[in-house]
Amino acid sequence: MAAASQMMIVNTSVKYQPVYEKEVLNREASFLSMMPLSGASKNNRTLMDEIQIYYKCCGLVEGYADWGSSIPFTCVCEHPGRNCVRLRGNVTVGTSMSKNQFVYQEPCLHIYMASVKRAFSIVTGFKFGSAMFWGVLLVLSIKLMVQMKKKKAFLELLQTYKYCPPSMS
Repeated sequence: MAAASQMMIVNTSVKYQPVYEKEVLNREASFLSMMPLSGASKNNRTLMDEIQIYYKCCGLVEGYADWGSSIPFTCVCEHPGRNCVRLRGNVTVGTSMSKNQFVYQEPCLHIYMASVKRAFSIVTGFKFGSAMFWGVLLVLSIKLMVQMKKKKAFLELLQTYKYCPPSMS
C-alpha cells in the first residue's frame, strides 16, 4: 500500500508536464491548423459551430474576421450586449447579406483552451488527491495495527497466572 501510494504521487507529479503538453498544447495546435476557417472542412465547421454555440464566441484567433466574408449563424448574438459587435463591411451571415447584425466579439480559442486546462487540472488534482488519500489510509492502518498489537499484549498479560486484579475492598 505504501509503494502504491508513493508510486501514484510520483507518477502524477512526473507525468504532469508531458501529459499537459500532449493533451493541451497539441489540441491548441490542431485548432490553429484549421485556419483559415473560410476553407475549413465540414467536420471542422461542425466542431466550430458546436464550440461557438456553447461558449458564445466566434472564430478562433481574430474573432469573426477568421471566417472571412461568410460568417456562420452560430456567431450571431441573439441578445446584443457587451460581448457582441456590429458587423461592418461587405459581410454575409449564412446566405443572407446583413446590415446591423451583431456577432460575438470574443474569439473561441482562448475560451475553449481555458476550459480544457481547467478540466486537465481537475483530473490531475483528483489523481493527486487519490494518491494522498491512499497515503493517509496507510498511516491509519499502521496505527491501527500498532494498537491491535498493544491490545493483544495486554490481553496476554491478563491471562497469565501472575496477574492479580486489585481488590475492591
